[in-house]
Amino acid sequence: MHNLTGKPEIMKKMNIELIYKALIELHSATRAEITEITKVSATTVRALLEELLASGEIIVSGIDESSGGRRAQRYMLNKNHNLILSLFIEKGTIIYQICDLSANVLTNGAEKTAGNNLSIAAIQFVTRLQKKWDICAIGLGVPGIVEKGHYYVSSGFNIWYINNLGEQLQETFHLPVILENDLNAIALGFAIHYAEKNADCDISSINITYIHLNDDCTGAGIITDGKIVHGAKHFAGEFGFMPMLPDKTLDVILKEAASEKDYADAVARLVAIINCVSNPSLVVIGGTRIQNQSTSLDSVKIAATAYISDLTFPEIIFSKGYKNDYLSGLSYLTIQDIIPKLPFAAAE
Repeated sequence: MHNLTGKPEIMKKMNIELIYKALIELHSATRAEITEITKVSATTVRALLEELLASGEIIVSGIDESSGGRRAQRYMLNKNHNLILSLFIEKGTIIYQICDLSANVLTNGAEKTAGNNLSIAAIQFVTRLQKKWDICAIGLGVPGIVEKGHYYVSSGFNIWYINNLGEQLQETFHLPVILENDLNAIALGFAIHYAEKNADCDISSINITYIHLNDDCTGAGIITDGKIVHGAKHFAGEFGFMPMLPDKTLDVILKEAASEKDYADAVARLVAIINCVSNPSLVVIGGTRIQNQSTSLDSVKIAATAYISDLTFPEIIFSKGYKNDYLSGLSYLTIQDIIPKLPFAAAE
C-alpha cells in the first residue's frame, strides 16, 4: 500500500472520486448518505460538497422532509457539466452520443462527412458540438489495434498503417481521448445491456465473447469477469488472422465458403476454439453476414455440436444490431477513465 501521509492533494482527489461514484450510484444523496457510502468523514464531505457546489460540479436537487431536526439537502451531479462524447466513424458517417457521468444519454445521432479527410471532418464535428455542450472527454471507437493515441489497421499480413486521429483530437481540444477497438467496445456495451436485463447477472462477473461476422473480416470482443481482454499488444480477438490451414486464415476460409453449411462449420469451429481458450458462458454472434441471414444462427449451433461437448456447450445467441452497444461501451470506458481526474481544477 502506498504511503499517503503528507500528500493531502492525493487524499482530496481520492475523496472527490468517492463522492462522484456515490452520486452516480445513488443518483441523488444527502450529506449523511454520502458519508455513509464513502466512509469519508462528515467534515471532509461537507467541505468537498461546498467546493463542488461553488464550482457548479454538483447541484442541490431538493430537500428531504424533516424527521424532527434540520431538513437535509439532497445533492446530485450537474447534468450540464462534464459530458461524455462517444463516437465512431463508419462508411463516411460519424455516429455519436453525448451522455452525462451517470450514462444518461442527452443526445445522439449520425452525420455524413463531407470530403475524404475523416480527421478534418471529425475535428470540425467536435468543434460544433463543443459550442453547445460541456464536453469533458471523448471516447473514440476505432477498427484496429490501439496503441496510446493512435491505432493500426492491416491491409495484409505484416502490412500495417497508422492512424493518429485520437492524438489529433486530443491536441486540438485539450481533452482526454479514450480509444478502444470497435469490437471490444461493442462486446462491453452488449455485456452492460445484458446485465441490465438479467437480474441474476452482474457486469463485474460476466463472461462473454462477441463474434462479429462481416463479409470482409472476422473479429471478436472478449469480456472476462466484466473486463475487456486486450492482450499484450491489444491484438486479442482478431480471429480473422487465425491460421486454420497451412496457407489460409479464418477470413480466407469464410470468404471462400461454397455454401451456408461450409460457412457455418467454420464459424462453429471458431466457437469451439473460443470455448477451449476462454470458456465464456455466452457467445454472441452479430455482424452483416448474420444480419443479412445469409448464414443462420441455428446452422452454427447445429454445426457446433460436432466440436463442443454438451457439458461445456456455451449459450449462443444472436445480436440484431451493434451501434447502441458500441456507443454504450465507449461511454462506459470513458466515464470510468475520467472520474478519477475530476474536477480538472483540483488537479491543477
